[in-house]
Amino acid sequence: MYCDPGDPCWPEDQAWNDLGEELGAGVLKTIGPVSEVYRQCSEAITAYGGVTANQIANGTCIFAGACVYKDCKVGGEPNLPVYSVEATRLEHIQATINFARKHRIRVAVKSTGASYAVADQEPHSILIWMSNFPKRSTGGVIENFHSCGTNHGPALNVGGGETWGDVFNALIADGRYMASSGAAVTVGGSGGWLQGGGLGPFDRSLGLGVDNVVEYELVLADGSLKKVNACSEPDLFWALRGGGGGNWGVVVAQTSKVHPNRPLVRANIVWMGAAAIQASIPKGLPTGYRLCTPLPNSIGSSDTVCWNTTIPAPSTLSHWHEVLLGLLNPATMDKRLDGYYGLGCAWGGGFMCADLYFQGTMAEFEDAFLAPLRKAFGMVDKQGNAASGADFVYIAKEYKSYYDYAGTDCANAQPGTPQYYICNTVGYPSANGYNADAQVSQGGYESRVSWMLPTSLFADKARAKEFFSTPPMQYATGHVLGGAVLDPDPKTTSVHPHMRSTAMEILLNKEFDPSSPSMANIRAILDKYVPPPHGSPILNHDARNLEVLTPLGETHGMDWQQLYWGENLDRLQKIKADVDPNGVFTCRNCVQARPK
Repeated sequence: MYCDPGDPCWPEDQAWNDLGEELGAGVLKTIGPVSEVYRQCSEAITAYGGVTANQIANGTCIFAGACVYKDCKVGGEPNLPVYSVEATRLEHIQATINFARKHRIRVAVKSTGASYAVADQEPHSILIWMSNFPKRSTGGVIENFHSCGTNHGPALNVGGGETWGDVFNALIADGRYMASSGAAVTVGGSGGWLQGGGLGPFDRSLGLGVDNVVEYELVLADGSLKKVNACSEPDLFWALRGGGGGNWGVVVAQTSKVHPNRPLVRANIVWMGAAAIQASIPKGLPTGYRLCTPLPNSIGSSDTVCWNTTIPAPSTLSHWHEVLLGLLNPATMDKRLDGYYGLGCAWGGGFMCADLYFQGTMAEFEDAFLAPLRKAFGMVDKQGNAASGADFVYIAKEYKSYYDYAGTDCANAQPGTPQYYICNTVGYPSANGYNADAQVSQGGYESRVSWMLPTSLFADKARAKEFFSTPPMQYATGHVLGGAVLDPDPKTTSVHPHMRSTAMEILLNKEFDPSSPSMANIRAILDKYVPPPHGSPILNHDARNLEVLTPLGETHGMDWQQLYWGENLDRLQKIKADVDPNGVFTCRNCVQARPK
């Protein structure tokens, strides 16, 4: 189907020269040896996480540096395109697609390199590198965006290569609105993040990214530019909202609704029995000593917290599970509360039970959550915006808005630090998440598993507690869903239909089950408590580890595509066959059209 280097059908040098002349000087990039690409990626990631990685090695860097090699194994075969095209004009994209279609060459599309499935890079391909495509968000908020005869209210047009760091700049300059976004400034605002679902820190309150996008501008496999919305191209619009990035065409821009800024309260719930907390207690203190010190946290607080030093037993984690299934039950709790949980209080450095984002004031948070939280945990020692009990502590801090919180690292950045460079040279208003999931090694790329936990699990407390207490789940961390994620009809977007009945996503790393490359123990647990189709991988955060997904799916007569999209797969495959009949766009987790 495709032409590869060395095949008789592979274009002669003159054809590539002609493409280079059509694109203009310096646009068509030859890719260097994989060892050199790996070196450049490693240096960039070590210095600045993912912030500059998208500018390295002609766009071929992956946020897991090792994954520039096939299967992320350093020293192996390269996982690199043959050429990349630094797209800075619409014509660059169109000419590249037309050339690739004529010569039967794969096309991959990349805006950042943050895909856990390494879905934005293909061997033997032409890479359309979008990082330097013109920004649209600089045009500011559109007060009343009309599409399909509907006034969607305030919205922001975002270019196909922009990161959330770019978008935050535009929203901060306006000062009135916020977006349903990714948390890390390195994540793309229009690429695989959005087209794969768009999970972020405000899903419960604002909805997923796909629930907020109202229009795309897309270059199709035939080279044409189309405006895609609910009335102009309803099938394609549906596919672009959950069917995965790099799949349907090249998104040159998208327009999404924005929402009024509100005060934000950030809070952490910490289990004092965690090894990281116990290791921080000075040696020689008697049991029960009242220790007052700042606690490690993710909310930007330097406040001192006092607690009586004890060593809580592992069994005290059951108190957290009671709260998780009661006051902080994601299936039923107030939509204003978003965040991340550690089932065994292992989030954020191995000691955090919950990392919370509340849309509202501290007074509102106190009434809705903190007062009942103190009662539930027996936290009798209230200290301003913190409280401690025998086994658990919380700390909280209020900000004017999410962007006020996210900008604290820029406000406090010291010369010579990565944060200082990111804030003052790159020009982002925040360095939040700059090194999240960016590493020289493989990390969780192509290996970790994301899994839906349905609301039904959280309604069955005995079964949920049993699931939470299984050894691998003690290390599982998760993205809190429910809330506004449950509101849309499952048919309105192409994310797995059961996303609309999911309370939480958990992330499972191969280290949790070292006895088997296929995570046999974890698979058995998932199959027992949260089997497909109600439990399934979430495309946005899953790494398409077929060693795990294939046996999981086979038990239920499903392949990896059925696990990702469920009953939506058939429609997605038909759309793929219609809009890209020659399979110009391809990637590791792209929908594979059924032969006609």
